[in-house]
Amino acid sequence: MVLGSGILAALGIRESNDIDILATPELFARLKTEGGWKYEVVEIGGTPREKLTSGFAEVFKDFRWHGGSMSPEEGIASAVQIRGINFLPLERLREIKVQMGREKDVRDVALIDEYLASPDQSPETQE
Repeated sequence: MVLGSGILAALGIRESNDIDILATPELFARLKTEGGWKYEVVEIGGTPREKLTSGFAEVFKDFRWHGGSMSPEEGIASAVQIRGINFLPLERLREIKVQMGREKDVRDVALIDEYLASPDQSPETQE
C-alpha cells in the first residue's frame, strides 16, 4: 500500500518526491533477499525502523507517526484503490498529518481540505 504523499500525487493535489510503501513482513523479507534493494535501519521519530530503498521508493513493514501506528494488514484492509493501486485513504492521511503537525503537514492539510471541498473530487471516483 502506498503511504504518505503518494495519494496526493495520484490525485493531482501536489507532486511527490518519493514513494513510501507499506509492505507485509513476508513481502518485505522477499524484497530484502531478492536484491536490488538497499537495507538499513533508520531512526524515525525516535524509533528504529527497517527500511528498503530502491531509487525513489522506500518500503517499510510498519507505519508509525506521533500519536499512532498502522500494521500492513490494517492499512491494506482500509486502502482505497486508484488505477488498481492501494493507497492510504486521503481522509486518513489528513488525520495523520494533523496529528504530526509539522510545517509540511500543515501545508498538506490545507491542500487536502481544498481538494475535498471541490465538487466532484473523491478518491473513490478516481480510476
